[in-house]
Amino acid sequence: LTKKNRFAEAESLLNKSIEVDAANSQAYAALAELKLKTKAAPETLRALLDRIRALAFKPDASLWTASAALERALGDSAAAKTSLKNA
Repeated sequence: LTKKNRFAEAESLLNKSIEVDAANSQAYAALAELKLKTKAAPETLRALLDRIRALAFKPDASLWTASAALERALGDSAAAKTSLKNA
């Protein structure tokens, strides 16, 4: 969907995937990529980063990488480096 620039539809499906399976790390990672690609506002990126950080399960490499990308976009290079090391 993102290749066809159908971003709203992609976001809706990703959010539904997360609702169905709150441990769907791939959906969170894809949602982060989508938000970055569409140049979402910093508040939106921060909210998604907070959601990822609050997950009750252990993050996998895709979530650490998504966190690093969000942190870098928000100007927190130190946190981004730490997240990449954890990936």
